[in-house]
Amino acid sequence: MQRAFGCIASACGPVDTLVNNVGIEITGPLTGFSLADYERLFAVNVRSVFLCSRAAVPDLVRAGGGSIVNLASVASFRTWPGDGVYSATKAAVLSLTRAFASELAASGIRVNAVAPAIVDTPMTDRALAVEPDAVEGRRRRERLHPLGRLAQAGEVAEAVYFLASARASFTTGACLSVDGGLLA
Repeated sequence: MQRAFGCIASACGPVDTLVNNVGIEITGPLTGFSLADYERLFAVNVRSVFLCSRAAVPDLVRAGGGSIVNLASVASFRTWPGDGVYSATKAAVLSLTRAFASELAASGIRVNAVAPAIVDTPMTDRALAVEPDAVEGRRRRERLHPLGRLAQAGEVAEAVYFLASARASFTTGACLSVDGGLLA
């Protein structure tokens, strides 16, 4: 990670914004969840956020401050059967967000998170593909959201952009839900 940030700094100057947009989902009941899948979920969803954030800090300090935005999930706040380990990883991302926010604030680095609900992405398409009726599966997911539809990636990106921008200059340690009312 440090080498990667060194290359970025050489080519573009110091990093002033980092967006940790990473996540995979592996589902299954906790009592039958394999240790290998558990470790893979935590490696991709949590360890990568920790390592990228830590590696970005020197550049953010050199830039005089900046912003880190982590992609959490509504699963940070609640879980569904079969999603327990995924939910635990996203709750860990939210906890890391708050910890980095409190530790880095004095350096002028803001750290926030966005918690989307179900977003219309290839990951959602893969989950639907294993269901007996993908059309009904999509409708069921849409009905979970009071707004009656899935989020679009651009809607999530707008929330990330806001938190990374100067318009959120007094916001750190926060989590912005982009959930169509799902958590309401």
